[in-house]
Amino acid sequence: MQTSEQPVVMAEGTSNKPEELPVLTAADRCDVRGCNARAYFMAVIVVSKSELMFCGHHGREIETTLRAVSVLLVDETANILK
Repeated sequence: MQTSEQPVVMAEGTSNKPEELPVLTAADRCDVRGCNARAYFMAVIVVSKSELMFCGHHGREIETTLRAVSVLLVDETANILK
Protein backbone atom coordinates (compact mmCIF):
# COMPACT_ATOMS: atom_id res chain seq x y z
CA MET A 1 0.00 0.00 0.00
CA GLN A 2 1.26 3.47 -0.84
CA THR A 3 1.50 6.07 1.86
CA SER A 4 0.89 9.77 1.70
CA GLU A 5 3.43 12.40 2.71
CA GLN A 6 0.92 15.20 2.12
CA PRO A 7 -0.74 17.29 4.84
CA VAL A 8 -3.28 15.25 6.76
CA VAL A 9 -5.68 16.41 9.44
CA MET A 10 -6.77 13.77 11.92
CA ALA A 11 -9.55 14.03 14.47
CA GLU A 12 -8.47 13.93 18.08
CA GLY A 13 -7.84 10.40 19.33
CA THR A 14 -7.39 8.79 15.90
CA SER A 15 -4.30 7.08 14.56
CA ASN A 16 -1.92 8.99 12.29
CA LYS A 17 0.18 6.03 11.13
CA PRO A 18 1.46 6.63 7.57
CA GLU A 19 0.72 3.05 6.49
CA GLU A 20 -2.98 3.66 7.22
CA LEU A 21 -3.33 6.88 5.21
CA PRO A 22 -4.95 6.67 1.79
CA VAL A 23 -3.27 7.99 -1.35
CA LEU A 24 -5.44 9.52 -4.04
CA THR A 25 -4.86 8.29 -7.58
CA ALA A 26 -5.68 9.58 -11.06
CA ALA A 27 -8.81 7.40 -10.96
CA ASP A 28 -10.23 9.34 -7.99
CA ARG A 29 -12.67 12.05 -9.09
CA CYS A 30 -14.29 15.08 -7.47
CA ASP A 31 -17.71 14.26 -5.96
CA VAL A 32 -19.19 17.68 -6.80
CA ARG A 33 -21.94 17.14 -9.34
CA GLY A 34 -20.77 17.87 -12.87
CA CYS A 35 -17.11 18.46 -11.97
CA ASN A 36 -15.34 15.12 -12.66
CA ALA A 37 -11.87 16.67 -12.14
CA ARG A 38 -9.14 14.63 -10.47
CA ALA A 39 -9.53 14.56 -6.68
CA TYR A 40 -6.78 16.06 -4.52
CA PHE A 41 -8.78 16.27 -1.27
CA MET A 42 -10.37 13.35 0.55
CA ALA A 43 -12.49 13.79 3.66
CA VAL A 44 -13.91 11.05 5.87
CA ILE A 45 -16.94 12.57 7.57
CA VAL A 46 -17.34 12.03 11.34
CA VAL A 47 -21.03 11.14 11.49
CA SER A 48 -21.34 8.80 8.52
CA LYS A 49 -17.70 7.65 8.12
CA SER A 50 -18.26 8.09 4.38
CA GLU A 51 -15.53 9.33 2.05
CA LEU A 52 -15.93 12.43 -0.06
CA MET A 53 -13.38 13.48 -2.67
CA PHE A 54 -12.85 16.92 -4.13
CA CYS A 55 -10.69 18.56 -6.76
CA GLY A 56 -8.32 21.27 -5.56
CA HIS A 57 -10.76 24.07 -6.41
CA HIS A 58 -13.77 22.59 -4.59
CA GLY A 59 -11.66 21.29 -1.70
CA ARG A 60 -10.20 24.74 -1.02
CA GLU A 61 -13.63 26.30 -1.39
CA ILE A 62 -15.04 24.24 1.52
CA GLU A 63 -11.83 23.35 3.39
CA THR A 64 -12.89 25.09 6.63
CA THR A 65 -16.11 23.07 6.76
CA LEU A 66 -14.30 19.85 5.87
CA ARG A 67 -11.83 20.36 8.72
CA ALA A 68 -14.71 20.83 11.16
CA VAL A 69 -16.66 17.68 10.21
CA SER A 70 -13.94 15.22 9.15
CA VAL A 71 -12.24 12.39 11.00
CA LEU A 72 -9.58 12.41 8.29
CA LEU A 73 -8.73 15.03 5.69
CA VAL A 74 -6.06 14.27 3.09
CA ASP A 75 -4.81 17.28 1.13
CA GLU A 76 -2.67 16.34 -1.87
CA THR A 77 -2.92 19.69 -3.66
CA ALA A 78 0.88 20.01 -3.48
CA ASN A 79 0.94 17.31 -6.18
CA ILE A 80 -1.10 19.31 -8.69
CA LEU A 81 1.91 20.79 -10.49
CA LYS A 82 4.13 17.71 -10.25
